[in-house]
Amino acid sequence: QHVNDGYFDVEVQTIPLVDAGGRLHGFAEIIRDLSGRLDKDKAADREIRLMASRDALTHVANRGELKSKIELLVKQYHETEFAKPFSVIFLDVDHFKRANDTYGHAAGDEVLVSIARLLQHETYSGELVARYGGEEFLMVLPGCEKTCSHLQAERVREILSNEPMSLGDTSLKVT
Repeated sequence: QHVNDGYFDVEVQTIPLVDAGGRLHGFAEIIRDLSGRLDKDKAADREIRLMASRDALTHVANRGELKSKIELLVKQYHETEFAKPFSVIFLDVDHFKRANDTYGHAAGDEVLVSIARLLQHETYSGELVARYGGEEFLMVLPGCEKTCSHLQAERVREILSNEPMSLGDTSLKVT
């Protein structure tokens, strides 16, 4: 109990004080206030959830997060009277295995990270970029119909094909 009559959580650690002969002379107690720990636990929990929803290499959404987002959009579409459609753009990097074999896996990883960054840069608020696996990415575009998604897909394709990916002292064009 606090001196102000309020209660707070503590952790108590008791340590016996023993001399070289093994005789007990008393105890030392360490009392730690845990009241601020709850906020830290919430932040740690948020961090764990974020890590669980992100691809470890590219830091875009992973397949689990992608699945959750699409399921939510489908549910909203079927349950809401005036729901807007959504689009999904599937991107598969051409000849990635050959680039990976030629320049090495570390260089291939750099290319994937660069593509993910570029895709994130080209999305609007509320849209999602996810790594589906290997060199495959998806963009989820809520409220975007066929014409809108076609224009966005074409814009991203053009930007990717014109943006050289840096691999140390060399660069690689990706389509």
